[in-house]
Amino acid sequence: MSERYRSLGDVIADERFPAVDLALRRGRHIGLDDLEDFAFLQETRHLLREFYDGYGWQLEFADEGLFFLIPLNDSLGRAQLSDNAMLVGQACLLLHLDRASTRDAGWVTRAQVLEHLGAVLGEEELGVRLTGSKRRRETRRIDLVHQRLGGALRELHRLGFVVVKGERVQLRQALVRFADPVRGDGDWRRRLEDLVFRGYVVVPGETALDEEQDDAWTKGEE
Repeated sequence: MSERYRSLGDVIADERFPAVDLALRRGRHIGLDDLEDFAFLQETRHLLREFYDGYGWQLEFADEGLFFLIPLNDSLGRAQLSDNAMLVGQACLLLHLDRASTRDAGWVTRAQVLEHLGAVLGEEELGVRLTGSKRRRETRRIDLVHQRLGGALRELHRLGFVVVKGERVQLRQALVRFADPVRGDGDWRRRLEDLVFRGYVVVPGETALDEEQDDAWTKGEE
């Protein structure tokens, strides 16, 4: 038991608790990229698990070094990530696994994310997946692809999978959750690429952004 945290009251009284608790309830993943919050959860998880159990939620710690909440009831909502966010999240994970793409402390560009999706799906299919339609003028379609990419990245940013700053995207360790559907023996990276191609992925327990929150994102925050 931690010398500093002998009871749940000690945990709740810590100045870090409100921000960490709110982040977890909003679906954020907290890992080694969030060093202080991660250390706080490491030290208090034995007490916080009982705390969240009381709400019917499960504080999960993944092998890759990630804390996140899994709702076991409907009080935190049951919405999944949007299709575009799941697709872009897969592409970001594949980039994250490519050392050549992450030499700059995990930073890549939006263009690299699109290029990778285009390489896996093909340019035509990429446009269809992100915009939901083939029947658009080329210039409008390109604009809409970039718009939908931005929306997907904002959703992933909010949940702690990436950090978005302008045209740059930092790939975080939390992206490994997109490998959940293909865990096991063998070349799971190849299987993940196949799932991207077939348009299937599920990251359970996440809450998608609503439209008002998505529209409220400003260019300055991007």
